[in-house]
This record gives sequence, structure tokens and C-alpha cells, in this order.
Amino acid sequence: MPNGDPGSPCQFLISREANLPPIWQSIRLEAGYTTATVELPSSGAVTGIITLPTLNLQEGQRVLLWASGHARNWPADCYTHAELRIRVNGVNLPQGGATRMMTDFRYSPQQYTWVHAWAISATYIVPATGSYTFSLVGQRLSTFSGTGCGMYVGGDGTAQPQASLIALILPPE
Repeated sequence: MPNGDPGSPCQFLISREANLPPIWQSIRLEAGYTTATVELPSSGAVTGIITLPTLNLQEGQRVLLWASGHARNWPADCYTHAELRIRVNGVNLPQGGATRMMTDFRYSPQQYTWVHAWAISATYIVPATGSYTFSLVGQRLSTFSGTGCGMYVGGDGTAQPQASLIALILPPE
């Protein structure tokens, strides 16, 4: 407890240079989710899934990012390959922040839909003070078999859990 101060909830105790006591600093949590089912079009176009509100950040702040959810195919008998990615200000994160997956759906003798869980994590260090928007996007890369195949991310909260994007904003060092 620097100077007898126990801090407040959601604060970190941050060390400073030699001979200075540590200080309490707050963290921020921003979260977005969708219960809607988002179809990734067969054109290969990048499709928005979730966008967090614009954040005003300081140079040197670290943003820990986490996205997770489920994907599936419907209604054709097919395999589909896709990529999900986190972006900052409309640009792919420079390192990490993406996952590739294949989903499938089968007829014969019954319908089987395999629901695939996915997760992405990344750290972003703010290069300059300003406004930043983080988003989760998806792109269908190819369909290996079947016609009329759709690839879907997220869901209605019953048959498919939602997709989510979380940003934990740490104070600058």
C-alpha cells in the first residue's frame, strides 16, 4: 500500500523508477459481442462481425485483445475454409490476431453440422496518442466441395453461442 493507499477495484500497482514508490493505475475493459449470425460471403470479401467503440489511447498503452466464438456451415454438404482477424483502424494487426479454420456440414444419412470453436488473442502497443477502433472481421477463403454452402460466425444465442471481442486497456508504462 504505497503511502497507506490500498487502491481501488480494477487498478494495478505499477512500479516506477528507483527510489520512487509504486502508484495505482486503472485499467479499462471494452467488450463487444453479437448474437446475430454473420454469413461470410463466398466472394472472399472481408466482412465485419464486431466493432468496439472508438477508444482514445495514449502512446505506449498496451491493449490486450481476445476474440472467441463459433463457426459453422449451412445448408449444403460441403467444407469451407475461412480466416477471422482482429483489426485496428481498419488494418490487420501487425502480428498475430488471426485464426484460420475449416468448417463442414454433412448429409447422409442424417444432417450433421459440426460447430467449430475458435479464439484469437493478441497484444497491441499504441504507437501514438489518438483514436483507435478495434474490430473483428472474417473472410471466406474457399469452399472445397458442394454448392450453396454458407459459412456463419456467431449465432442466435441458443443453437450457436455468440461471438465476442474484448479489449483490456492497460496504462502506459
